[in-house]
Amino acid sequence: MTSSRFRYVGVRVTGREVACSYDLDGRGFVETIELPDGPGLGSPALAQVARLLFLLAGVSYYKTAAPPVVDLGDTPVTAADRALLRAFYVEGLGEFAVVNDLDLTGLRLEGGVDAVTPTPYAGDGPLVPFGGGIDSVVVAEAVKARRPDTALFVLGWYDAIEAPLGVTGLPVVRASRRLDPQVLARDPSFRNGHVPVTGILSCIALASAVATGRGSVVMSNEHSASEATVIRAGRAVNHQWSKSREFEQLLRDALAASVPGLGYFSLLRARSELWVAERFAALPAYHPVFRSCNRAFTVDATRRLTHWCGECDKC
Repeated sequence: MTSSRFRYVGVRVTGREVACSYDLDGRGFVETIELPDGPGLGSPALAQVARLLFLLAGVSYYKTAAPPVVDLGDTPVTAADRALLRAFYVEGLGEFAVVNDLDLTGLRLEGGVDAVTPTPYAGDGPLVPFGGGIDSVVVAEAVKARRPDTALFVLGWYDAIEAPLGVTGLPVVRASRRLDPQVLARDPSFRNGHVPVTGILSCIALASAVATGRGSVVMSNEHSASEATVIRAGRAVNHQWSKSREFEQLLRDALAASVPGLGYFSLLRARSELWVAERFAALPAYHPVFRSCNRAFTVDATRRLTHWCGECDKC
């Protein structure tokens, strides 16, 4: 598909629903996120986080054609938002660019208006995104030991998550995400490749934290997530970029500029995979039920395996 411009149309928050609209040379896309119920629905802070979610979620639709221009239209943005968004496209789509033989370093971000008034925020209790694997189990147990008011965040419903979720004994905050069906229809004209989905999930978790009155989102990204996974023409490309320290800092900067007081950090940032594995080894209740297999988390629910596949990168 040849295209010249990807445009941000608008974001609308109605009750629990966040609807993000985009346009690709006249072809419209709408993504819908359903947030959990809570006292923060309808708050100015939630509107700010929904705006950040809108900015990052656009990458899933931009990548269908990867045009040279991203037009923010009349979307309110801060300087920190622009820095985050540019890196999210160029670095977050680094592997996608390699697979599709593209150079995104010349991508032009146009439009956007300087009209963001910071909304100070104060919430109680941490929210821990939980994926049922080693890292999130270790973080859930560590945070629970310090803060009994901890809750876990889960996006959607995956059988691989439910069993270890039950072992934690913690309350669950659950949201859902509906991609525009056009990107799931396998249109042969669309480009394919990895998107920085953890960044989008992070913003949905932040929106869920605000909706339920929680003060921070605690991630489970250890230090190797910041390392390059491939070198192309002397440039480092990181498959896990939206789990990296760089992404974390850029998102923290964007939050500080628009929703000061809302926390976001990884508890494992300074830790190694071996350190995490050592802690997990001391949690035997999880050993029979945890599962990190990629095939358990495919977008198409009918293709999800109920066992370790033994073939994917995580296996």
